[in-house]
Amino acid sequence: MPLLNNQETNSNITSLHNFIYKELVAMTSNVITNYSINMSNRENNPFLLFEDTSIKKYMALGRSVDAQLGNRIQRIIFYISRLRYGLQNVPNIITLDICNEGTKSISCTLYSVPHDLDEREQNKNFDPYKQIILVGSNKTYKEIKKLLHVKATSNSIIKVDFTFNNIDEDTFKFIETMNNKRIPVDLIYFDCQNTELNNANTYEIKMGGNLDTKNAKSNAQEVKDLLTLFGFLQNNHSYFATCYGECSSSVVSNIEKIIGNDAILNNIDFWNKIIPTLENTFTYHEFIDVFKDAFKSSDLENKLKNL
Repeated sequence: MPLLNNQETNSNITSLHNFIYKELVAMTSNVITNYSINMSNRENNPFLLFEDTSIKKYMALGRSVDAQLGNRIQRIIFYISRLRYGLQNVPNIITLDICNEGTKSISCTLYSVPHDLDEREQNKNFDPYKQIILVGSNKTYKEIKKLLHVKATSNSIIKVDFTFNNIDEDTFKFIETMNNKRIPVDLIYFDCQNTELNNANTYEIKMGGNLDTKNAKSNAQEVKDLLTLFGFLQNNHSYFATCYGECSSSVVSNIEKIIGNDAILNNIDFWNKIIPTLENTFTYHEFIDVFKDAFKSSDLENKLKNL
């Protein structure tokens, strides 16, 4: 796993390179494993009548790589966010439960599991890169471990409890309407001290952001709902973000109409929100260089050519 020489002194850069490399190698393996199945399925399609089999090959590979890459980038985003904000502040599960309707009090609990959890503490399908918000489920610690696919005997989960009193009427009512909801979220982190909870940042993330008009309104509403859900915090932000390129005009229009014009982060503006800025910092362009180096080291291109 070669690494650019001028970046070897930065431990975050080194660990990021190694992480990206492993993700791309795993992606390559999955694409190759699924290749034969995808090609067989295409042979059953009576509407793709290409005589040149290489066209079918690259159509199948293109779809597979795009899908796989999106999943891997999501994991990389989560990994980088933890480099900057820490394990506790980038939790896997957030629970919101009503404590007292009369005083409009809620509890907010964060559960974080290390991505490098000892395999002896993992159950099947352990995935430390997903985030969900559970509203009004009143889950026990045992149930949380089950959701995380962590063994009941594990002591590696970080659990932090917070209570908020006298929630404003609109936020409290919204939390009530979301009772028993399980909300997957592309990214959420809390930019604050570990002893307090006063700054939530939630994201709806797309690779290129060039969505169909029919999806624009629903995506904007998801961003709005996440903003409302954490309205009990002093500082609360919700964004629609792209990994590259820019949002489609339909998304921009709906976001501005429903939330305002500060809720869109395109490309580098998004990455700068999660890339470390203090100890062992690196720039967006250094991150892209590291990705390029890991991509080349994974030998993905040559392996696909030889299929």
